[in-house]
Amino acid sequence: MPSELHFTLLWVISLYFTYRALTWVTRRALIRRLTVLEDLSLLGKARDLPQRIKGTAIICGGSISGLLTARICSDHFEEVVIVEPEDWLLSQNAIQPDTLAYLKNKLIKNRRARIPQWRNVHGYYPTVFLLLSRIFGSKALDEEVVGSGGRIIPWNALILRAGRSLPWKTNPVMNTIPLSRENMEALLRRLVLKQFNVKQISGRVIGLVVRTAAEEDTEISADLVVDCTGVSQGGYHWLQDLYGSVSVEAKNLAALRQTFKHKYVCITCYFSLTVFILEEMSDQGIPGIKDGEFHYIYLPNPAIDTRSQDIWILDGNILTISCCGYDLQEEINEIEDIRQFFKNMVMEEPLQPYMYTLLDVLESHGIHFSKSTLRCPNPAYVQYAKTQKLPSNFVGIGDAVMQFNPIRGQGTAKASAEVITLNTLLSQCKSTKIPQDFGKNFFKLQATRTGPMWYGALTK
Repeated sequence: MPSELHFTLLWVISLYFTYRALTWVTRRALIRRLTVLEDLSLLGKARDLPQRIKGTAIICGGSISGLLTARICSDHFEEVVIVEPEDWLLSQNAIQPDTLAYLKNKLIKNRRARIPQWRNVHGYYPTVFLLLSRIFGSKALDEEVVGSGGRIIPWNALILRAGRSLPWKTNPVMNTIPLSRENMEALLRRLVLKQFNVKQISGRVIGLVVRTAAEEDTEISADLVVDCTGVSQGGYHWLQDLYGSVSVEAKNLAALRQTFKHKYVCITCYFSLTVFILEEMSDQGIPGIKDGEFHYIYLPNPAIDTRSQDIWILDGNILTISCCGYDLQEEINEIEDIRQFFKNMVMEEPLQPYMYTLLDVLESHGIHFSKSTLRCPNPAYVQYAKTQKLPSNFVGIGDAVMQFNPIRGQGTAKASAEVITLNTLLSQCKSTKIPQDFGKNFFKLQATRTGPMWYGALTK
């Protein structure tokens, strides 16, 4: 009997540790496959010059995703060329912008025709900070952020769903950089163009040809072409032209482009505050606002309402209040309109009282705001991973592959994850040439890591 008990005990212990080992192995495999956590250590490791991939990486589009992609490629290629269609982005104004000039007008105009969200507030998730600190270095990044009038702060945003706080565990390495989109892009442009092998030209890619600002066509030999054209999804159209519009390949690609209508509207109000007003708000019980750490994200329960709101403190002590929703009918012209928007939201738990205190303080000082209205284009997802025939040296990053409604503010985080994925595949390439299956492998891994976001966006 004792021997039988001893055997059973050994069997149970063996089974327990086998289970623990399998759980650990499975968890590590899922982390490696579905996230970029284990890829972070590969960032910022430049190849020696003789080991670099021969030729040029062409980055089509110089917005945030394009600039991040250019920085990644600068560690692996002999030369990197950013093709930017908006000529003014080669000027000093794109490097050192007057980031408060837009507040002079009641209605803010969007200067970037190709980026509808240019003048709307952006939330940079910790993934973005982790990427930037590794590819530029913590010291250089900190200097640029401070020079832009911003600061690096802990990611301690209050995130709610229908008024209920979501569980959130802070971590000392989880930081964010609350800058305006214009300031963030200028900061990235300054840092990227410091790389010895990166240059930026004005023009637009039309198929396999670059058309310059002077409307002259120039052919550039490209060893890697990265589509960062955003919502225009240039790569999709280039491939259609390459295949021929009536070809089987073109029709198959068209069938893999999904889209849906959502009528998502976001109205962002900008308030310029003084230190005195920030201190008064702090005294009135508004948490973290004096230190620029008041970040409030309200997500709806789509079963009962579709309104959402975001409140951030940006560089230059700019307070932003965004009122958003599907097929939004409210007009936001006065502070009272914002207050009424708060009251119209259908919640499971009421807003914190200090949200109304915030509006009371703004109103008591007679502070007016400038506003920007974003009417999002219909989202689209080109499922390149399912395409049978793709050029081996073609990949796409960010909105050029998948756009969705910005209700969760995931756009830049998604692009960051895809840029990190690109770096991992380039790091695994030990040759000085791009492998024949490079594009296919990239889109397959991209679909695994960021593709599920599309299906979450399909539902309100």
